[in-house]
Amino acid sequence: MPLLDHVSRRRFAAISIATAVFAISVSIVNTMRPNKAKPKYFQISGFSMAPTLMGRSQIMRCRACLFQSRFPIAPDQVGCQCSHCGHELQPTGETVAADLVQSNGSADSVKRWDLVAITGTNPNRVTQQVVKRVIGVPGDQVDIRGSRLTINGTLINDLPSIRQSDRPSVSVYQETGKGSSRWKIDGDWLVYHHVNPYRGSAPSPVLDDYSVNVHLSRQLEPVTDLMIRFRSKASEFQNAEIVIWKPNHDSRFAALVSERNPIAIRIPNGHCDPSEIETSQIEIRRRVLYRLRPRDDRSKYPMLLDKDEYFVLGDNVPISVDSRDWGAVHRSKILCLVSPLESKTR
Repeated sequence: MPLLDHVSRRRFAAISIATAVFAISVSIVNTMRPNKAKPKYFQISGFSMAPTLMGRSQIMRCRACLFQSRFPIAPDQVGCQCSHCGHELQPTGETVAADLVQSNGSADSVKRWDLVAITGTNPNRVTQQVVKRVIGVPGDQVDIRGSRLTINGTLINDLPSIRQSDRPSVSVYQETGKGSSRWKIDGDWLVYHHVNPYRGSAPSPVLDDYSVNVHLSRQLEPVTDLMIRFRSKASEFQNAEIVIWKPNHDSRFAALVSERNPIAIRIPNGHCDPSEIETSQIEIRRRVLYRLRPRDDRSKYPMLLDKDEYFVLGDNVPISVDSRDWGAVHRSKILCLVSPLESKTR
């Protein structure tokens, strides 16, 4: 049985208003009249595709560790806990415009992992348009293994992709230069030790948490699909040896990495002492874990997709309204492929 944790990390003075902010799906508004010669642009509203795409948001910062990120704009945000250290986040007064996407292909060229604009999926709002990610394509069988979704018997997280950028990921940790470090020296290795900031920084596996979902209480599951991004092109990282823990991983590294200290880095040939590595340039990320929520109807599965049907999901798995709610989406409901445009800070 997978290890479960339960998190409730904020108090809203106006919880009904906060819930309304998150309850909406990622709706989109066409900002141009249709024009065959030009792409169409859409503006994101909501957070069900976070962190890939977000609606208008605000920057909140932790005074204790200086972590900051985008969060929904809601009144009386009190008690929001920092996902890095557990201290309280504070609004900075800085806002970020809603993300934009543009059309970049027709529904005839849809592939797995593509972002698509869809219309008419909500029976109560027939004209509503949303952005989702294509996970199942015609001929696929969507099923469940425990709470996790599978495609043709393979966990979604194990499905191949043409480009790594096709696979959405969520930031787990990056040092800010203030507060205690999770990186520890073990011989000539630098080892990451994960903690649960909502449980007094107790040692913990990496969980499928979303820092943006500050209002949400739910059970969290451990994740094993981790990755590293080096935020600079410093020479010490070019030949780095990296070990990332997975279940049934190489026994040679059993004493070095585990579920709670899942990543180790070594710079070979004595080029760099572990204490000299700039850990603030290392970001740990996790792949999105696609699974059912307690409220989802398990009797829908297995679901065999017809020749013109697709199974779509939001990247913010806990709050997204998607094919787990509607079922398969017919090709006629897909307006176009879309790709993100850079957001602007105001």
